[in-house]
Amino acid sequence: MEEKLDPIFHADSYGYRPGKSAHDALKQCAIRCWRYSWILEVDISAFFDHVRHDLVLKALEHHGMPKWVILYCRRWMEAPMQSCENGELITRTRGTPQGGVISPLLANLFHHYAFDLWMEREYRGYRLRGTLTIL
Repeated sequence: MEEKLDPIFHADSYGYRPGKSAHDALKQCAIRCWRYSWILEVDISAFFDHVRHDLVLKALEHHGMPKWVILYCRRWMEAPMQSCENGELITRTRGTPQGGVISPLLANLFHHYAFDLWMEREYRGYRLRGTLTIL
């Protein structure tokens, strides 16, 4: 999945990407801070907990993932979570499992459609791409 999906992500997206690191992101920030007089830092609170399952599955279909991959992703995202407080099973309607090996890839896919493409569509005339830092 990663080989097929990673190339669609924005070049300045560094989180959980093969061959990219936090150090690479910091290097770009250092280079660009000399070109711009401002920086915008955004922290998306509990981002992994709010990823919409329907949109992730739709994106996987759009990128031609086999039906069995989509089925496994659906089952994995919708698997109930056990409460630490009382052991009760909690139904999950959104979010990706915390610490899951595939969570970062699915979160990046969601981010690509929910934010990156929205920015391209809504702010065509602006070059916010290289100056927006999301930590």
